[in-house]
Amino acid sequence: ASFVGTGKKENCPMPCVTEDYALKDRKGEVFPLRTDPYCRMHIMNSHEMDMRAYVPELHRKGLHILRIDGRHMDPHRLRTIVADYVSIQNGTKEAPPKSVGKDDAPITRGHYFRGIL
Repeated sequence: ASFVGTGKKENCPMPCVTEDYALKDRKGEVFPLRTDPYCRMHIMNSHEMDMRAYVPELHRKGLHILRIDGRHMDPHRLRTIVADYVSIQNGTKEAPPKSVGKDDAPITRGHYFRGIL
């Protein structure tokens, strides 16, 4: 509301919801900006975060609940991703190798290992 709206929450035309905004870093990576229902802006990762290769390790370390933010994903893709995580967690599917993603669609894990979520 301060920069592209009316400056007030009342009667705001909600440009942050109806338009797409992003930040670009020095390497040219684009980080989408998303607004939540409380008018707070969030900086998203430039690539999808994929931790499926680490599910067994995270489970051994005591992590039993994972949260997947799929609000901006295609429902079919989200369903597949959730099923993968559940199957890996239950031991009915093998976790992918940690090298997957380097030559495929770009993913990130770096923010997790650097403590940025």
